[in-house]
Amino acid sequence: RAKKHVARRRRRRDAARSIQRMARWRSDYNKKKLAELRFNSAVAIQTAWRSYYAKWFFDTFLHDRLYTNRACLTLFRYVEALWIGNKTRKQIRHRKALAEYGDLEFQGWQKVIQLSKPPKRKFLLFDEYVLVGTKDVKFYANQVTRACTWTQPEAWRLDDERD
Repeated sequence: RAKKHVARRRRRRDAARSIQRMARWRSDYNKKKLAELRFNSAVAIQTAWRSYYAKWFFDTFLHDRLYTNRACLTLFRYVEALWIGNKTRKQIRHRKALAEYGDLEFQGWQKVIQLSKPPKRKFLLFDEYVLVGTKDVKFYANQVTRACTWTQPEAWRLDDERD
């Protein structure tokens, strides 16, 4: 009878330990799952925030880039308009000079040369003069023959294009 009693107590003790072990394991398992869930939740929140922030940054950067492009295009249009206006005014001044002076004879050219002295540039046999009363209407005189023309000599034009 004592042996039965000891065996029964041993079975109860082992059953209690088994239940306690199972409860501890379940508790540890739940703690691990909870920690994993918290970690995954934190990762999910961070991922959501980072993606939101990245989208915001991209949208802001895109807006800035578009603004910069628009500003550059506007500046380009203004500069282009100024340049075209300058070229047009230059052509108009040249046409007015042609209409006023026309195709001059030798004596007429000599008077214009005297009024327009000194020559602005020299190249080979030619002098470049700026017509008196203008800032950019040019004519060219041959140093040897003193023949004058409104058009730039070909060799001089090619040299200017090379530079």
